Amino acid sequence: MGQLDSQTAHADLRGVDHNAAPFCAPDVAVRAAAWKELRERCPVGRSDQYDGYWILSDHASVAEACRNGEIFSNRYEPDADDGINYIGENGYPRMDWPELAIGEAYGEHHSYLRRVFNPLFSPTAVRRFEPAMRQVASWVLDQRVEDGAMDLMNDFVTPVTAISTLLFLGLPADLWQDTADVYHSIFGMAPDTAEFTHTVEITMPRLMDAFLSAAKAARHDRAEELLGAIARLEYDGELMNDEQLTKVLTNMVGAGVDTTNNTTARGLHQLAADPALRAAVMADRRLIDATCEETLRMYPSAQVMTCTITQDVEFAGQQLRRGEPAVLSLSGANRDPKVFADPDVFHVERTSNRHLAFGRGVHRCLGAHVARQMFRVMVAEILDRVPDYVVDDAKVVEYGGNPYLMGVWSMPVTFTAAPQLGVKRPW
Repeated sequence: MGQLDSQTAHADLRGVDHNAAPFCAPDVAVRAAAWKELRERCPVGRSDQYDGYWILSDHASVAEACRNGEIFSNRYEPDADDGINYIGENGYPRMDWPELAIGEAYGEHHSYLRRVFNPLFSPTAVRRFEPAMRQVASWVLDQRVEDGAMDLMNDFVTPVTAISTLLFLGLPADLWQDTADVYHSIFGMAPDTAEFTHTVEITMPRLMDAFLSAAKAARHDRAEELLGAIARLEYDGELMNDEQLTKVLTNMVGAGVDTTNNTTARGLHQLAADPALRAAVMADRRLIDATCEETLRMYPSAQVMTCTITQDVEFAGQQLRRGEPAVLSLSGANRDPKVFADPDVFHVERTSNRHLAFGRGVHRCLGAHVARQMFRVMVAEILDRVPDYVVDDAKVVEYGGNPYLMGVWSMPVTFTAAPQLGVKRPW
């Protein structure tokens, strides 16, 4: 804690609600400006909304909180035996979403899950999947490349992400459309719409039943390395029951689909908007990696995370109390001028990009290597085959009303029609 700036902030955040309109705006610049104002005013402050909670918005504080899971706990357990109401990482007040079986696991059970999964999500394991991912991207683009126009988000990025995620996990790729619809709708659609209700009540249960059946069928199949490992997971020495297993599958698929697709769409939009950057990346494909990192920094899909403070502690000059909720702004941290020069400018030349889009510490995103590889594959596919694509900015539709996830609902593009490659369907 001592490495943090210990200067006590003289302002507080009474009256601030991180769920208010500026923090949920479809316009990225509006969100960034809202977090900038908070970070400059009081980087670690307490709001009196929702019975009181802390808001952390600078890089040092958010990074330290992510690293120190013993004090800033991701655990979700309302009214736990130790007297703390653990809110988990999925919003405050919490969104209507089941426990994140990996993201909100804690203690020895979380350590066990990471021991099982870390080798299966290692850079080496992910690289082995790259040819299959490239085949997916080529096949999906083949479906629209002759048209000269498509919705970049819904006709390319989301299908590639959904299919690749399912294939990587060992789940049936025929479920990709339901998978894309469920996660795209849940995070990007207003809860009071008929479409949202249909997704939650009809499509999602059907999809989860299919995932569960596939996992249980793979339980004794050693050839299904990753899905078999999921199916053989234990809790308290016993095989996970159907409810526990479904939560693991929900967490894994959701974390892979409606985050990676949004990051990739943002990166492709940035390339379309900056001809000099697009030319540079076309000339040197190694810059795709730098473009990915800068996209993650400026446009993190996960805007904030939540946690629960487990003990009284002095932190950044403030006195935090046991049991208090906290909101960590990844968006604010990623644009902190103390860490990033010209934080509101997209620079692929940054020599150090210590963004927090994937978090830090033991709960760092398990699928970070998968997400980066998907980004590289999709960007390369577009630049190779439709390099002159143009985004119709007037028709781009972004998520609104969700302070936790920043996303793209639709991104129409036009391009010079090109021939199909005749790529075989990857499954």
